[in-house]
Amino acid sequence: MKIKEWVLSTQSAETIREIAEHGCINGTCCELIYYSDTIKFYDEHKEEIWELISDRAEDMGTSTLTYISRELANIDTDTQFKNALTWIAVEIVCLSLICADEFGHIDLSKEVNLAMSTL
Repeated sequence: MKIKEWVLSTQSAETIREIAEHGCINGTCCELIYYSDTIKFYDEHKEEIWELISDRAEDMGTSTLTYISRELANIDTDTQFKNALTWIAVEIVCLSLICADEFGHIDLSKEVNLAMSTL
């Protein structure tokens, strides 16, 4: 399952907005609070996470490593690194969904309802 599909099938439209606005760090995404959950998510989505981060860096006119170094502070372990990259990727997807909704490309509430109904 792609990260976008995961977000749509596990988060409400309101929660997606909260993640886009405030990030995952405050526990908004309750499925990704604990290291055990974020590490498992990272391991399952590693390639897509790096692709999302690389694309985001390119959109900002910078290298992937420069982007990551700006986004991450006080990371001391591999676990913390994977946790932070997981959160960044989910936040990028949520921001993308909110932008698509605001520009009328999708109806976020309908997308969430559709994704949740197919589980």
